[in-house]
Amino acid sequence: MADAAPILLAEPPLEQPTDVCAVQIRGDGAMGKRRFDVTVGTLQDLFAFGVTIVSSNHDRFRLVTRFPRRVLELSETNRLTTLADAGIAAGQEVFMMEKIE
Repeated sequence: MADAAPILLAEPPLEQPTDVCAVQIRGDGAMGKRRFDVTVGTLQDLFAFGVTIVSSNHDRFRLVTRFPRRVLELSETNRLTTLADAGIAAGQEVFMMEKIE
């Protein structure tokens, strides 16, 4: 069942004033925006959102920021790490998808 769409974590309510990060992910000429509660959302949730953005079947990719360059890769050991623990703070973040060969 490799083609099944990932199940996405619900976005925090618009009224939530704290711990919310607006995330933009760009890749393969596509772009998506979504809000995450950084204390609840995990790296697995972030990468599941990334999969919904690209039309091609990317099973291996990393998310990177431009400046300062930060690299996030999903693994079995970090998939349940909260976004806050991964260094993603409330506010805004823009990530680019890089395919891993």
